[in-house]
Amino acid sequence: MKRTVCLLLLTACLLSVLCFNGCGFIYRKPKEITYTSEIIINEEAMPDWLVWYSELKAPTQGKMLETSKYETTAVISSDGIYEDILNSEPTVQDFLGMTDEEYSADISWVGFRRYLRYEDTTLYHFHVDSRASHNGQPTTYAGQFLLAEKCGNELYLTDVTGFQSKYSTDYTGRIGSRYYFGKGYYDLTTHEAKPYGSRDELPPMPPKEMDGETRLGEFLEEHETVGTYLKGLSCMGFRLMGNRLYAVMATENMHFQDEIEDYAGEDLYLVTIDIETKRVLYLQKYHLDDYHGREYTLYRMTDDRELLAPMEKGPDQPGTP
Repeated sequence: MKRTVCLLLLTACLLSVLCFNGCGFIYRKPKEITYTSEIIINEEAMPDWLVWYSELKAPTQGKMLETSKYETTAVISSDGIYEDILNSEPTVQDFLGMTDEEYSADISWVGFRRYLRYEDTTLYHFHVDSRASHNGQPTTYAGQFLLAEKCGNELYLTDVTGFQSKYSTDYTGRIGSRYYFGKGYYDLTTHEAKPYGSRDELPPMPPKEMDGETRLGEFLEEHETVGTYLKGLSCMGFRLMGNRLYAVMATENMHFQDEIEDYAGEDLYLVTIDIETKRVLYLQKYHLDDYHGREYTLYRMTDDRELLAPMEKGPDQPGTP
């Protein structure tokens, strides 16, 4: 009898967890992402192979610790929003092909990491925490920034920590056969990393007023052509490719407006800027009915709907994808 009562109570608890969240109902994830779209400026169409990948979340009641009731990931492109695109990445351990013991002794604790898959090679840029230890001793790579490249069956692991150079950049990414980061670059031909030796070795940078999400957001808010559309919005991500700067601006409307849970939705804009003339060549507005977006990252989507890290062709690789 006691066992029956316990089972009934357990079933009731499970049902309550499934149906309630505190004093309110759990929101079911919408069957699809509903939105409206409007192209406002179309002097130069956004390339159909460029997409923004984002984590979309449900609105909350505005309490600081309250989590979203549902979430998904999706790509936002010039021709729509899709959530059936996979963008999985391996762990550092799996990428390096280490056993549990090897990983514990050599790395153990990864903080910053950036996984970049291209058509011809794959990079994993990551930092091993300085406090990483194994059996009371620092791990082999504790405190180091590492760059791993997997090209075919070959794996290259390079220490890119503490490069000394009077030249530096905030740009991180690949142009041609070089992958650029703060104080130096990695040559994908020789599989070696070098500090910047001159200003000529630095990657191209956006104009100062567009360099960084805060400055770019302010620039667009005050822009004579699009400022009226983007006033009060936040820059959620940007990427320089050649003389084109691609950006996402959004309202960041994360909460219900009031107690009756009437969500106003979120507006986001896709923007293309010519950094030489400072003209906005493309502006598209999306209005999301049930979600707000976080952490927008630009990718190149292949014909097979795979997401690859975007890159510019270098002097040795004329043209664009």
